[in-house]
This record gives sequence, C-alpha cells and structure tokens, in this order.
Amino acid sequence: MKQALQGLILLILALLYFQCARVGTPTGGEKDISPPRVKKSIPENYSIHFEGDKIEINFNEFFRLKELDQKLVVSPPLVEKPEILPKGKTLVIDLKNNELRENTTYTFNFSDAIVDNNEGNAIENFEFVFSTGNTIDSLSVTGTIIRAFDLQPEEDVFVMLYENLNDSAPIIEFPAYIAKADDEGKFRVNNIKADTFRVIGLKDMNLNYKFDLAGEPIAFMDSLLFIGMGKKTELVRVDTTQTGKALIKPPNIKLYLFTEEEEEQYLKSSERPSSYQIIFIFNKPLTTELIVNPVDFSPPDDWYLKEDYQNVDTISYWIKDSTIANAEVLTAELIYPVKDSTGVFKPYSDTVTLRYSKPVKARRKRRQETEEEEQLLKLGINVTRGSKLDLNGNILIESPTPVLNIDTSMINILEIEDTVEIEQEYRFFIDSIRIRKFWIRLPWEENSSYKIWIEPGAFEDIYGIKNDTVIIPFRTKKMDFYGNLIVSVQNVETGVIVQLLDEKNNKLKEEHIENDKVVKFTYLYPKKYKLKVIFDKNKNGIWDTGNYLKKIQPEKVLFYSKEIDIRANWDLEIDWDIEAKNKK
Repeated sequence: MKQALQGLILLILALLYFQCARVGTPTGGEKDISPPRVKKSIPENYSIHFEGDKIEINFNEFFRLKELDQKLVVSPPLVEKPEILPKGKTLVIDLKNNELRENTTYTFNFSDAIVDNNEGNAIENFEFVFSTGNTIDSLSVTGTIIRAFDLQPEEDVFVMLYENLNDSAPIIEFPAYIAKADDEGKFRVNNIKADTFRVIGLKDMNLNYKFDLAGEPIAFMDSLLFIGMGKKTELVRVDTTQTGKALIKPPNIKLYLFTEEEEEQYLKSSERPSSYQIIFIFNKPLTTELIVNPVDFSPPDDWYLKEDYQNVDTISYWIKDSTIANAEVLTAELIYPVKDSTGVFKPYSDTVTLRYSKPVKARRKRRQETEEEEQLLKLGINVTRGSKLDLNGNILIESPTPVLNIDTSMINILEIEDTVEIEQEYRFFIDSIRIRKFWIRLPWEENSSYKIWIEPGAFEDIYGIKNDTVIIPFRTKKMDFYGNLIVSVQNVETGVIVQLLDEKNNKLKEEHIENDKVVKFTYLYPKKYKLKVIFDKNKNGIWDTGNYLKKIQPEKVLFYSKEIDIRANWDLEIDWDIEAKNKK
C-alpha cells in the first residue's frame, strides 16, 4: 500500500513537471510594418562615372517585386528593356546591350514595386540613380495630368521632356527624361540638367515612348520649358531622403490630356441584328452621303429606308423587300469619302458581307406563336401602369420598325377625375432624328391620373403590320416634388455652354449663352448635381478636342466649385463668376 502511494505521488509530480516544461506555441509579436532597407549597392546610389552593365542592390531582408512592368520607369528610357531579378536579398539589374549616353544622369524609379516577402510593405518612391559623367543632375519638374474634358486627374500617363525642340520629336524619338503620373495625376521628373525642353504627356498605349498610335491621349505645353539653376535665394528645401543636397524649387505645371479627333475615315463595324435591318458604324460622322450598292442581289431603287441615330456616325437601313430580307447572306459595296495622302477627300470603296441567321430557339418559338401574334406591331411606351410622369415630360412611343401610316385620331390621352374620363388635346410629333420615335406633349396637371389609349391599327409599319390595343393608366408627379436651380452666370466674354450634370458627370441639361445671363434649370429631382461651363471658342455648340501638331489645345472647361444640393419645393440661386477661372 505504501509503495503504491509513493508511485502515485511520483506519477503526479512527473505529470506536473512535463506540463510546466512544455514548450508553448508563440502567440506572435508585433506586426512588421517596415519596408526593406538598402544595406549596400554596387555601385553606390548616386555614383558618377558609371561604366558597367550590371547593378546589384542588397537589402536587409528578403523581398519581391510587385507589378514591376507597370511601375518601373527608367529615365532616360533604354532602347532594350533591362533584366531585373531578385536573387536572395539582392536585386540585380542587368542593363543588357544598352549603350548609355555620355554625361547623362539615369534614374530607375521603382515607385512602390519593391515589397517585403511577409507583409508586403513597400519602399515608397524608391529611385536608383547614377551618372555616366562627372556630376549627378539634380533639377526636377513637377505637375499634374488632368483630363481636359472633365478636369479629373489621370494616372499612368508618361510625362516626357525632349531636348529636340521640333514638333516631330515625340513622334520619332525617345524623350530625354520621363516620369509617370500616379493615381492622383501627380508626377515628378527628377535628375534633370539645366536646359530648355519640349514637354508632353502621353497615355502610351503601345508602350514604345512615342506618339505614334491613333487614339493615344496626349497633353502638351504651349510653350517650351526652361529649367535653370536659378539664384541661391531660390533654394527652398533639402532632400534628405536621396542626396541630402539642397534643391531648387521645381516648376509645377498642369497638362490637359485629350484624345485627338481621328482624321482617317473608316468603317468600324457592320451589323444585321434582324433580317430586315442593316447597321453601319463608322469611326466618325461621314462628310457626305453613304452610297450602298448591292453586289449579290438586284433590288428596286427604293429597296431600303434610311434611319439616322443620335450618334451621327451610325446609320441604319431597313430592307423593304421581303425577298431580299429573307436572304441569309447579303453582300454590298459601300462608297464613302476618305482623305488621301494630300489631304483631299476621295471616294473609297469597301465591300461588306451581311449575314443573318435566326436563332434556333427563336425559330421554335415563332412556330409556336399564332399567325395573329406574329402580325402585331409591339409598341414601346415610356410610361407603365402606375408609373409617375414628370410634369415637364412627354410620352414617347417607339416602334420596333419604321412606320408608314399613323392615325392620330386613334391615339387618346384621357385625364381621369373620379370616374370621369376627359379627353385631352395634345401635340403629336415625330422625333427629329429617329424615324421610329414619336412624342406626345401636353400641359399636364400635377398629381393627376391619366390614361393613354391607342386603338388597334393606329400605327402601321412599312411591312403592313399594325398595333394591337394599348391601354396604360399612369399619374403625374406633384409640383412640390421638384426643386429649381437659378444660376447668374457673370463675366461671359465669349460664347459658353452651361451644363447641368449629375454626380457621375453625365449631362442632363444645357444652355448656350453669349453674354451674362440668368440660366434656369427647372423640374429638378431633389438630389446632388454639378455645374460645368464649356468655353465654346469656335461657337459650334459642342466641346472640341485638341490637336498636337496643329498646336490646338482642347477647349477649356470649368466646374462650379461646390456641389449643388437641390431640395424639393425649393429654389436655389447662385452667382457664378467665370472670368477669373477662365485664365488657366
């Protein structure tokens, strides 16, 4: 018994010993928030008389490269892309076969592409700099890239400085210096020598550092930029993060980015969404009428009906002959004007093949439909049962196909008071652009009940198909639902376009004015809006883009400095002096 008790005591002591001696799992220390740090490099950062073809940068910890291709900018650009690879804690830059310029400072801007392995902490704006000459150039230029149309910053735009001051330089050669705008549109070109430069911004779509691709957004300074050493009194700060040397306050510029209007005319696409409809979409509006010549079919002279779109670069043709429409494939020759090498418009011939195959499901569905259902013209109407129409709104009726005959005596608008239906007089008109759209306009009573009643056969399309009965009850909104904006536009020196925008910069309304005027925007929903002015220099009623080689800047725009908050049953009056802001 005594021995058993002693054994039990020893067992308990052993268990207690092992439990106390057990190694626990670490709960973890503080989170690493430090980015990799450079310990040394060969050669040293900011070295002069560089003659090698390889650079090694050693860090204090393991690291990785994040989106290097998108973030690394080498200034001046190299002809051949260098090879950059991490090897342990060392970053190796192989300059390959690039021939470096004499007496030139090179800057490798990694942005935040170098991050640690564990937490992804990045070295912000890391640059490695060396010179092939006796000195490191230390001047810089800063600025912002802004979209000319809406004044919003644009990221990933290359800002390029050229020693060659000819207009053609951005088209034919690499820049002398280059930087890239960040997500706020801000840029900084560092390590520049004192000189005079041509400055452009370029959204380089093919990444070849040249303005040589149609549709590449560009920005440019009207004048040349001189960057000099200045006076000693202009030394305003010390850059301790790089060289520790005092720097001259850099010039700060704004570049307004735009996309040039394409001069070359071409057909973007041709479509046949139904057997009876053909659509041609061009890259820009045609200067003359499009000629369509049949190739593999022989129609009468009036075999189609033309329909234009709001976007005047789009043209639709409705085939009137059912025999032609039933053909699965149609081939046509298009003739439209194109500029030749001398800039003169000449007819150009383009052959297109238009194919339409009815989907299998659609064919099955059509077989199941009755002949009567197949022959109904289904009208689209912008009011639905129980919906509320704006007091300044119109009823829109849209036909799926062009209409040949309309009997307006069979179109009725009724106001309903209690149970009494009172017929209303209205104006009926065809849309000025779209031949399949029709509008009904009348002075609506607020908060009232109405009904639109379209009798069978009121509309007949070019194929002889008529509509069925349409009856839709709806209401109008209350007058006190709306707010109004009254803008006193002051110091108008030339024609301007005053626009009301929603929060996403979509245009809602606009008015063209030639001098100081009070502009009223009425029947506004209670929400937030923006105000914009376009300085319509050529008075053509639209915003015009720029052209680099012609030295034409895009037309200036201006936004009202505050957000417009419209409240229900409220008139908001504001004064807007646009004169001072126009001088940018």
